[in-house]
Amino acid sequence: MSPRFGADQISFHLGKQAVTARCALHPDFAESYPYGDDHLVPATWFVRVLSDHLNDHPTAIPDTPAVEQPAPDQAAVLSTASALPLDAFGREVAARCRWATDINDDDPRSDWPIAVRLAVALVLGNTDYLGDMGPGPGYTADQAAVLLVRSMTHPPANLRAWIEAIRHEIKAPRPDSGHTPWLPPQQLRTDP
Repeated sequence: MSPRFGADQISFHLGKQAVTARCALHPDFAESYPYGDDHLVPATWFVRVLSDHLNDHPTAIPDTPAVEQPAPDQAAVLSTASALPLDAFGREVAARCRWATDINDDDPRSDWPIAVRLAVALVLGNTDYLGDMGPGPGYTADQAAVLLVRSMTHPPANLRAWIEAIRHEIKAPRPDSGHTPWLPPQQLRTDP
C-alpha cells in the first residue's frame, strides 16, 4: 500500500499471548494487549490505540482542500472521463455492463451481487430495473446511488465522474436502448 493523504496503515496482529497494534508508516509504533484467560480484548483498547496513534502521528494534509467542482456540461465530462482510471470494481462493472447490453437487454443478472446490479443499472440508466429491485416498490436512481456508495469498500470521490468513466469505457448507453442516462446530484447524501 502506498501512503495517501488522510490515511494511515495501522494493523492488528494476533499472537499467541497478545494482540499487537503496528503501523506500516511508523515502524517505531507497537502497542500490545496481553490476553487474559478468556482471550478477549476490550473494544475500548482498540479505539484508544487508534485514537492515540492518529493523534501522535498526524498524516499529511493536502495543500488545497478537496472541493466539489460545479457540474460540468455533458461534453466536458465525456472528454475527461477517459482520463479517469477505473478501479477494479469499475472495470468489473464495465465488463458486466457490456454483457447486460449485449445479452440481456440492459438488465443485470439477478444472481450478481447487489452492488454490481445497482452499478450496472445506474451506468446503463436502467431505472425500470431499479424500480423492480429491492423491497416494496424498488429503488429510485438516487436511492440506488446511495446504496451503491454505502456498499463500496472504496467509493469514488465523485460518483458522477466514475459513472461517466464507465460509460465512456463501454460507449453506453445505446441511444436505442430506451433508457435515459442518470447522473447523481452534485452533493449525494449517503448518511442514514
